[in-house]
Amino acid sequence: MMIDPLHAAGVSDPHLVARQLVAVVRRERTVIRTFAPGDTVPYDVTSAIDLDGDRWERLGTEPNERDMWRMPAFNPNQHESSCGGC
Repeated sequence: MMIDPLHAAGVSDPHLVARQLVAVVRRERTVIRTFAPGDTVPYDVTSAIDLDGDRWERLGTEPNERDMWRMPAFNPNQHESSCGGC
């Protein structure tokens, strides 16, 4: 709902800004931990649900895995190819 007005207002990346705005609203309205694009996700968070309702899992606790995520239910027919990796 926010992407078209942001695009019309000349925002260069309306998808990113809309996701960030959703995170702001969620933070104000709920006790659920919410992260926006560009936020650092604390290492105690091992799984997350994105705005599309897809679940992501952190690969591991090793330093080279902590910032890598995977989508267990990845389906190439339903998701962008970038969701298949981390």
